[in-house]
Amino acid sequence: MRQTRGRGLWMLIAVVAVACAAREPNERTLKDAFAEQVASAGFGRDFKRTGDELTFSGPKGSKADAQWRVHIDVAAVEPQPSQRNPFKGAVESSWSVDGQTLLSSGSFSGLPEEFLNKGLGQECWAFWDADTKQWAWE
Repeated sequence: MRQTRGRGLWMLIAVVAVACAAREPNERTLKDAFAEQVASAGFGRDFKRTGDELTFSGPKGSKADAQWRVHIDVAAVEPQPSQRNPFKGAVESSWSVDGQTLLSSGSFSGLPEEFLNKGLGQECWAFWDADTKQWAWE
């Protein structure tokens, strides 16, 4: 019985440690927030994430079931001189649809409005909100 209580305590400590770590401004939480932002855009379906690779089905031109792929190439977090937003996170990603890479050029990104309206792009950034302890996309 005593051994079971000890395991339960360690499991509780592990769960609390994971929950606390999830609320820190670091590359992992930035990547997680980026993936959540892509999934919540309301554009695609069958969203899957495997490490830094995001895949889903969605429209492209007249095709309703194009296969989209987003790869997180770089995620970086830098301190900022602001108490409200003490960290800035930058994400660089590669986007493709049906195997064709979407390239940005100047102000043209080639991404659907649903992503742009959520502050997403091949190069995008977020600020860590010290009050909510979440990444806010710009």
